[in-house]
Order: sequence, then structure tokens, then C-alpha cells
Amino acid sequence: MMTVTASPRSARPLALLVAALLVLALPACTVGPQEIHYGSETCDHCHMVISEPRFAAQAVTTTGMAHKFDSIECMADFLENDGVDAEALHSLWVADFSEPHDWTPVEDAAFLRSDALQSPMGLSLSAHADRASAEAHREELGGELLNWDEVRALVAREGLQMGGGHAHH
Repeated sequence: MMTVTASPRSARPLALLVAALLVLALPACTVGPQEIHYGSETCDHCHMVISEPRFAAQAVTTTGMAHKFDSIECMADFLENDGVDAEALHSLWVADFSEPHDWTPVEDAAFLRSDALQSPMGLSLSAHADRASAEAHREELGGELLNWDEVRALVAREGLQMGGGHAHH
């Protein structure tokens, strides 16, 4: 009986094929926001059911774990008080108020605080994919435009509220 063994020369195309497949698969493993199952998943901070896509937010770790929130306020308070070590944090995402299933990185988002909005934790915050969209909503609803650092300062100063303005945390 004759045994056939692969020569180093014939193994090389297989190794190149495997390497090429791994490179092609890498984009599928990018770390980013995950789908939220509205009406059944709960906020990782206040533990309320996440039901309103327009106000949702996510903090994603370097391992790909997504902390999901029912509001921008909950994510800001979570990062301030419970949080994730800065080294373990990959990215922060907010739902675009106009296109709630589109996720925007917080550093690109413009935020609107308007009393005409009822966000889940009472600070009347919405996120927009760009400043022009936020400005258009401000002209319609009134209020003030904020960046992410101003949102965090607002939440640290005023805390979370529920219902009749009672502090939640």
C-alpha cells in the first residue's frame, strides 16, 4: 500500500486560502452596537423595559459586550456611577431620533434637550446623527443643543428622573 503525503509546496496554497478567508471574515467580527429587542430587553442601568427605540443607547466593550439602555441619560449615569473601565470600553452609541434603528457614535451625534420631548428618564434628551438634524428638531420643538460632554455634565448635575420629576438614582 502506498502512502501519499503532502509536500510543503502543496500545503502552501491551503495556508494562503485559510489566511484569505480569515481576512475576509474579520469585518464580520467588528465590535459595535447590537440589536435591541424592544419590549422585552431591560436597561442595564435602571432595569426598565427598553420600549422606545428613539431614545435607546449602548456602551460596547472591547470584547463586544453591549450594555443596552432605555435612554441617553441612563448610559451617561451608568458610565459615571457604575460604568465600565475606560480601557474596556470600545464605543458608545445612540439611536438617531429620526431613524431609530440607525446607530450613531456619541462623538458624531448632536443632542437636543427639549421640554417638548418625554425621554424615559425625564431629562428630555434626544440624539441626532448630525447637527443639521438636531437643529431642525430644535427649530420645531425648542430647546438647546448639546454635545456628549455637556450631556454627561447635565446628567451628573441633575440625575435621572422618573414620572413626576422624582430622582431615580
